[in-house]
Amino acid sequence: MIAVRDGLGHATTHQAYYSVLAVLLVFRRRVSVHHANRFADALPTVLRAMFVSEWDTREPVSGMATRAELTREAQDCD
Repeated sequence: MIAVRDGLGHATTHQAYYSVLAVLLVFRRRVSVHHANRFADALPTVLRAMFVSEWDTREPVSGMATRAELTREAQDCD
């Protein structure tokens, strides 16, 4: 989180946590459950927990989007 905080210019690691979470959620919406689980297996423990937390695996997979659209979606995550 420190690397993310510093790389994004955030003041706190709390802000960095939510930035990472937003990116993970936007990505998760765009891959199948099978591929998401394979991806999660490659993540460190904390990131894996963030990635799968409160996951509704029945949610439909969204289509891919442009980088700008993905960025806006991540910025709009609660």
